[in-house]
Amino acid sequence: MHDAHNLILTNTGWEQLLECKKFFLKNHTLDPKEYACIRLEVAESWLRSHDLGVNPYKSSLAEHLNSNEIARILAENKDLIEITKAVFVDLKIKDIMTSNYALYLFDKNGVLLSHEGEKIKLISADYPESSIVGQVWSEATVGTCAHVLSMHLKKPVYIVGPEHYCTVFQNSCTSAAPLTNEDNEIIGYLVVSYHIDFPLSHDSYYLSTYPLGLITAMAVAVENKLRFTKSYQLLKSAHHMQEVILSVIEEGIIITDNRGKIITINKEVVNIFNTAEEEIIGRTIDRFLGPQIGEAVRNNETVDIEEAICSNNHDKSYLVLIRPLDKHGNYPNGAVLRVNPMEIINALVTNRTGAFATYTFAKIIGKSKAIKETISLGKRFSLSNENILLTGESGTGKELFAQAIHNAHRPQGPFIAVNCAAMPRELIESELFGYEGGSFTGAERRGRAGKIELAHGGTLFLDEIGDMPLEVQAILLRVLEDKKVMRIGGHTYKKVDFRLVAATNKDLERMSHENLFRSDLFFRLSILSIQLPPLRKRDNDVEVLANYFIGKYCAKIKRKAPLISEEALEVLKSYGWPGNVRQLENSVIYAVNLAQGDLIQCRHLPESLYAASSSPAENYRDPPGMTGSYTLENIYKIDVMEKILIENALYKTRNNITKASELLGMAKSTLYRKAKELNIDMGTFKNSD
Repeated sequence: MHDAHNLILTNTGWEQLLECKKFFLKNHTLDPKEYACIRLEVAESWLRSHDLGVNPYKSSLAEHLNSNEIARILAENKDLIEITKAVFVDLKIKDIMTSNYALYLFDKNGVLLSHEGEKIKLISADYPESSIVGQVWSEATVGTCAHVLSMHLKKPVYIVGPEHYCTVFQNSCTSAAPLTNEDNEIIGYLVVSYHIDFPLSHDSYYLSTYPLGLITAMAVAVENKLRFTKSYQLLKSAHHMQEVILSVIEEGIIITDNRGKIITINKEVVNIFNTAEEEIIGRTIDRFLGPQIGEAVRNNETVDIEEAICSNNHDKSYLVLIRPLDKHGNYPNGAVLRVNPMEIINALVTNRTGAFATYTFAKIIGKSKAIKETISLGKRFSLSNENILLTGESGTGKELFAQAIHNAHRPQGPFIAVNCAAMPRELIESELFGYEGGSFTGAERRGRAGKIELAHGGTLFLDEIGDMPLEVQAILLRVLEDKKVMRIGGHTYKKVDFRLVAATNKDLERMSHENLFRSDLFFRLSILSIQLPPLRKRDNDVEVLANYFIGKYCAKIKRKAPLISEEALEVLKSYGWPGNVRQLENSVIYAVNLAQGDLIQCRHLPESLYAASSSPAENYRDPPGMTGSYTLENIYKIDVMEKILIENALYKTRNNITKASELLGMAKSTLYRKAKELNIDMGTFKNSD
């Protein structure tokens, strides 16, 4: 019987509902579900309203949110409120409504968000009409009504006058429809209310069907517009985010279609091409970059191509990385091109390989007059763009000075260090000058930039340049004169701008006279020359440096730095330090590890240092089988001195290569190489007494 409720409401039906309602409110022991004229869902809501303690005779709402809560809820539902008002105007509902109609918008919890209509019939006597927004209309506050049933049934619902639980609504007919988002979640309710007078007129017979259809259509319109607005906002936000991302990326970004037509660029591309944006968009990529790049885009290739771009009559090299947008699709969408200056790429390569210049002149330790004068000379020379030649014994700190010169002259550029003695002869040319892909067996497919290219904008430090092969010296001389470099297997020159600092412990002038070093390269390198003083000529710097190295090492191993006894300090000062500062640092690290207390004593020093202090002549005694002339003319030649020092170290250590290399302050590989160069028979010292 409940489901057969007639939508055509007559005066008789209205009176029956009123009688049943009055009877239920007076006698709650009766079950309203037994009445044939009352719908099941309405009867169940009456029972819940009674159990919730709703006063059916009240004339005003008791629950109203505070101003802060109202402001928060209105802000959360801003789009929903604006769209509902817009739909109300767009559908011209105001024109077809009589003065008895009112439209309400509730959030998902029954809070009134907005209302429209010329005559508003609400139980709001305690509140002026302007402040009814924020009232809470739930089953617990107003009992049975259209949107409350819509909450329970999750579908459009209509309620005629007496079906409302509160008697103040018994002359209203209301229809409600839920509003859902794109995830089909309920976000609010639309309600249309029509106030009628009893007895019913003929026009009121169908008053329950027309508002229900109207509010359902409005709900659909609001939902569609809300989804469209959200999609538009997301699209707009995504487009704005894309523009922001592209604007902050420092590399050039180009997006093309599958024919190579440019669709999108960022501002960096405008700077690279030196062309207005409107003259770039819509053109093919071939117009600005080479045909090889355009072909790669159209062929849907993933490839990196180095390209020279002319801007303001100046060629500049760029690395163009091409990445298809849909590599595996049948219909590729185009490609993204990343355009980076090669100097930036080279700088990144330099950083990843750890080519940093960390030392400055302020970090060079020493108080002696000799080192202060050398630092002063280095500072003056660093202001020039000319090549600098650093000479001095091994371990005097030539690379430290090279880094300090770089940081005083071009601190923002790369610092590329190459040890000419440590690099295999057959590889030094490709390492210095680079090569094109496939230029020789084993070459990388894309080729590789040489150290000279990587030094562009910074400093190239060639250590032990005296060991550079003569044929490579000739190419280096040409690069220094022309400031251009061509890779092995290449056909074009690349402009390079770098400051060369070379270092050696050999007599290059003598070597040039003996045709062991190119004299023209020597003169080119030695425009500005700095001779680094050996440690034995630096007054009291031994003590200063020893304490510095002890403090530095102990900080590293998190240990309290020990002091040096006067006897041990005297040993350090009296030693000749053939390995200079490098050997001193190794010696104090040895002493720190051997000393367990807070004081370094003589017995903690390397045996060779302590023995030398008590018997200096013993440290330099002639070992058996030693050869060579000891005239004053020959003794000061570097190779003769090196031979004497190496043979003495081998003699004192009984041919222990590890201890001899530590004593000399050089790597074992260097010791072997120098022994071979100086014709030292290392087997002679195995059983020496």
